[in-house]
Amino acid sequence: MCFTAGGYPARIEDVAIQIGQPSLTIYARRFAYQYLNPDEPLPSDEELPKIPSRIRVFHSAQSVFHSPSDVSGFAGMRRETIHSTPNWHGTGPRCDTVLLLEDRNLPGMRGLTVARVHLFFTFKFRNDVIPCIFVDHFRHIGNQPDPVTGMWVVAPHIRAPADGGGCIQTVEHLDSIVRAVHLIPRFGEGFLPDNWPRSLTLDAFSQYYVNKYADHHLHELLS
Repeated sequence: MCFTAGGYPARIEDVAIQIGQPSLTIYARRFAYQYLNPDEPLPSDEELPKIPSRIRVFHSAQSVFHSPSDVSGFAGMRRETIHSTPNWHGTGPRCDTVLLLEDRNLPGMRGLTVARVHLFFTFKFRNDVIPCIFVDHFRHIGNQPDPVTGMWVVAPHIRAPADGGGCIQTVEHLDSIVRAVHLIPRFGEGFLPDNWPRSLTLDAFSQYYVNKYADHHLHELLS
């Protein structure tokens, strides 16, 4: 379930400019091709199809999942709202982090990827409305949790300088979201300013703990 946001242009190229993410357009075109041709190799960017319709932007979506260990909810079902908005109650942008399903054959965190949601949007093709997310990716540090905290550690997944640098970004189907996840900065020895803006937290640190202690379900999922 998504909640419509107004004030955005209809063309994805214009939305990319408005949100300050010029790479959105090409990643959306790559996603559209792979969604429509799942068994075909990805062609060059020049050969990719255009997004065929106007897009609609949303500032939040709801994830529903089964969490039998949580005592609240009906039969273990749980609902949570994931946000990606340029202005969270007047305090600046909020872009939540989520767990994406990458390989359902691998257990726990080994089959999941952490990502930060920059945009929820939909486009229409052949009468199907396709819900999407535009995300930054994080990579695992090591192949097991930190031995002291018991939490996995992740870092922004940065391209090599030869490939242009910058965080690896993709457009994914909304259904790839498993649920929201909480990241804790891996602090150093220095101090943050008293007026540190919350919206910069996911850009200011080199590594983060994936908080498996946030609730029962995360503890089971990430252990």
